Amino acid sequence: MKKRDKFDKSVSYGFVRLVLVRPFVEELKSRGIAYASTLEMLGLNADAVSDPTRYVHAETIYGVFNALAVAANDRHLGYHVGSKLDFATWPPFASAVRDAKTVGEFMTEFISAVPSEANSVRHELTVGSEGACYRIHRLIETKASPQHTEAFGVAVFIRLFLAITGNAWDPEKVLIRTSYQTALPHRVQGIRVKSKSEGGLELH
Repeated sequence: MKKRDKFDKSVSYGFVRLVLVRPFVEELKSRGIAYASTLEMLGLNADAVSDPTRYVHAETIYGVFNALAVAANDRHLGYHVGSKLDFATWPPFASAVRDAKTVGEFMTEFISAVPSEANSVRHELTVGSEGACYRIHRLIETKASPQHTEAFGVAVFIRLFLAITGNAWDPEKVLIRTSYQTALPHRVQGIRVKSKSEGGLELH
């Protein structure tokens, strides 16, 4: 296992690498929507979101996503950004895409990379005889809603699982459980969506 950069143990939980905001910023840019003033209202700028060494609290990240969704007039912004994500350039996936040779290696690489990108969440994959469940546990509570983060995660993992299963993909056998159903389009790729209590996202 490669050694990864870690958070200073003296730092409290809840921090996220700021460059994870870039796909959202790039989406607004591609739509011709001004976003600089939105970032500035939250104490950020375009240069900051390109700095791979900068971390901010999840409260700020969620606030940025929500504000960008308002600027874009898109209540499903997180899902739309995730559905277009280039896995090879997004930091948490980049090394897994580059180094993994099997699905198992990819998931192991990705899950082990998460702590160096965000200590506000924990990812977990469980596999049993009756199926598999991918869980994202939020480790902190925030005033800002993480709705666009969850919608982004749904889109990203659906694309990932589609790529893994290929022709064997059956949306009727997939279940999404989230507290933020309204952040997702109706009937996401034919997949069932059910409500769950706060605390994270589940894909069964």
